[in-house]
Amino acid sequence: MKRAIFKGITATVLAVYCLLLTGCLTSAIVAGTTSALNSSGDAGTVVDQAQIGQFQTGVATVADVKAKLGEPQQSAQKPDGGTTLTYLHRERTSNTTSYVPVARWAGGQVTIKTTSVAFDFDPAGKLLASKKSESSFDCQLGKCPDLPDLTPPKS
Repeated sequence: MKRAIFKGITATVLAVYCLLLTGCLTSAIVAGTTSALNSSGDAGTVVDQAQIGQFQTGVATVADVKAKLGEPQQSAQKPDGGTTLTYLHRERTSNTTSYVPVARWAGGQVTIKTTSVAFDFDPAGKLLASKKSESSFDCQLGKCPDLPDLTPPKS
């Protein structure tokens, strides 16, 4: 009788231990996955409508925009001698399946949203116009294309 009770207790303790170990392992995998996605999930410079609105056409200069927003991801000289500064921001979001080990490779989806804000300046360096555009696409986790680095170039 004592032996049967001991076997029952041992089996129960072993089952609980296995469940706890599986939970810890799954949590570690999910945490690692989450931090990996977050570390490369957002890139670039966020520029919202309020920030765009603070620059007055015909008054703001290239230096004003750079002082408030930092170095742009792209800067180009136009044929007329003017300049275009472009600020890019990329955000990656994953569906819930992407955080479940094993299932993520079958059904993990990633949405990649890119926001572009371009400031056009005349040859004198005065703001002519600004334009904000957004695009996004979905891809299966592990099969997303390599995306360019959005670190601003060193001046």
